[in-house]
Amino acid sequence: MGSRNTLLRGAPTDEVGRSCPLVDQQAMAFVERYHGTIRWCINAYTIPHHDRSEVYQRICIRVLLRFRRLGAVSADAVSWRYMLSIARSCCLKYLAEQRRTASPQSDVMERLASSVESVQEWLERREANDRLHIAVAMLPPMSSAVMNEVLRGLTNMEIAILLDLSPDEVKTITHRARTQLRKHLTR
Repeated sequence: MGSRNTLLRGAPTDEVGRSCPLVDQQAMAFVERYHGTIRWCINAYTIPHHDRSEVYQRICIRVLLRFRRLGAVSADAVSWRYMLSIARSCCLKYLAEQRRTASPQSDVMERLASSVESVQEWLERREANDRLHIAVAMLPPMSSAVMNEVLRGLTNMEIAILLDLSPDEVKTITHRARTQLRKHLTR
């Protein structure tokens, strides 16, 4: 799971490949420094293995946006606690989302057992959903973050507030990401 699989992989650059500001480099170094703390928190909250990289990426994005908004965190004792609180809140938010979206298995099985055709349709929708989420994860970091929020059903204004962007930036990122997804999924 390491930071090599996240938003902050490699030398900090934006979607076009231009160098990011010094603050982004500081955010990357901060996440690298507290990588063990992040992994410990994700393990402590028993996040499923298939979703750990998504939670790790959410933590990285939150740190990056915080650094862009307020600058670097200075003191070691404070920064360790700060990273732990970010990781904890992201894990708890993820678990709450999972509880909200999960339906009881018995109810799903009863509905699917009504006809073989509906089971086949459900499996096809499930496979399409998995392909979509894999394609979204392969997008550039900010595009992936925006598209995850779009898939959750948020409006451009809500995403702009959440990710500290302008609504026009969200619209542009969403349009470009949809174009990339369309190309990737129609191959």
